[in-house]
This record gives sequence, structure tokens and C-alpha cells, in this order.
Amino acid sequence: MIFPHEKAWIRNYDDFSFEQFKENKLNGLPIASALGIADAELLNYYDHKYDHYNNRFFLQLDFYNPENYKNLQHFVADASLSVIGEKIDLDKLNNFKDDFSLFRETLISTLRPFSLIYQLNLLRKLSMDCTGTTSMINDCYKVASIGSSVFAIELFIRLMDSDKLDNFSNNLFAPPEYLTDFSSRPKLMMKPWPHQAEALEKWLENGGKGILEMATASGKTLVGLAIAEHLFNTHGKLNVLVLAHSKAILNQWRTEAIDRGIHIRGCT
Repeated sequence: MIFPHEKAWIRNYDDFSFEQFKENKLNGLPIASALGIADAELLNYYDHKYDHYNNRFFLQLDFYNPENYKNLQHFVADASLSVIGEKIDLDKLNNFKDDFSLFRETLISTLRPFSLIYQLNLLRKLSMDCTGTTSMINDCYKVASIGSSVFAIELFIRLMDSDKLDNFSNNLFAPPEYLTDFSSRPKLMMKPWPHQAEALEKWLENGGKGILEMATASGKTLVGLAIAEHLFNTHGKLNVLVLAHSKAILNQWRTEAIDRGIHIRGCT
């Protein structure tokens, strides 16, 4: 079965050029509006490219001519930079449009297999490995959603300014099996306070036994998650049973564990 838009493409494929798309859809619009339309089409293209055999997408450009979507990528790169109003030192890059477009497409393809919460956790863990902090990802996430071009340009600029762009990009190119395993590994996203580090040390010195007594809101949950991370790194994958006297406390554990990339079976 051929859809109407596919028949139109067969009859008039010259009308599906980037130039026609820009003239008919983007010209005359505020830059933020034009970016939204252009980026939606670019995301459709990525969906088509990486899941071509399972879905049919209404692409508005002729994808058989690679220059069309390359030009669209360049438009999105320029528009994203314009929207966020950042001053970027283009001298640091020989080819900003191509480099950003490759970074953005790699980011999209790498995150596709993961649900939103695990997309965020994976990026945080990669950031911890590359920069020692999750603040870069958290700040970008406050600005825009992960799949958007604005999120990608914010992250791209911050990584470039911190000289971590190549390192982070190389991690994005890691094999999917490694990234899937990496995303499931427990990893603390913040450095423990001195009293929390001391509590963990004392627990380990006592052979992994003992009762931790700390004031309310002083970080007992984080110490427990640090213990889970230590046990994982020591013994490999394992199950940790959390018992609490109320659902509120269990939900607190659940929330903090998910935030740190630990898989949760249930909370009853």
C-alpha cells in the first residue's frame, strides 16, 4: 500500500528538497518557531533512519538525496545556537555544523533503547566518568528535554568549554551492550559527606554488619546506596532487600535508588 504523501513524493520529488521545505515551512517565522518545526522533521528522519523496517514516517524531505537532511541538520545547528543566545568560540572547531550534527545524532541513536529516566541516568553516569559531576547534565535538563536540539546544543557547548567533548563523545560511541550494562550499574551521583564516608568505612571494617544511627535527613539512605554500590563492585550483580516500617520510607528509597540508576523490582 502506498500512502498519499508517498504518491506525492513519487510524482514531485523535486518539491521535497530542503530549499522548498525552508521556503514553505520556515521562512518568515520567528527563529524559535522555525527551530521547532525543523527539529521535529529532523527527529522524524532519525526515527526513519534507525527504525526504517518497523515503521513508516511522513518525511517532508527527499531522504534519498543526503544533502537535504544534511542541510536541515545545519539549519537546526544554527537555529539552536541562536535560540539559546550563547557565545561560542567557533575557532575551537573546524566545522561546527557538522560536528554538532554528528554529536546530536549520536546522542539520539545512543539513547533510543532507554526509557526517559534511564536516558537521564545514563547521561549523568557518563558525565560523572568524564567530568566528575552531574551538574552539566542537570543544568541542561532544566533548560530543555533530552531529545531536543536545545538540550544537545547546551550540552555540546558546555562539554566543549570544559575540554571534555571528545571524551564524552567517545563514550557515546561505545557498543550498545556496554552502554546497557553501564546504565544498570549502581553509581553514586554525588560525593558522600565526611560523616557518611566514615559510616561506610566503619560498616566495612565490621565485616558488613551493624546498625547505622544518624539524625533525620542526615543521609542514611545515601550511605545504604553507597553500600549497595560497594557490594555490586565487589561481587557483581546481586539483589539488595530493603525493609522499612512505612511505604513513605520505601518510596524514598525507591526514588533515590532510581535517581542513581539502580533497578527496582517492587515496592510493597
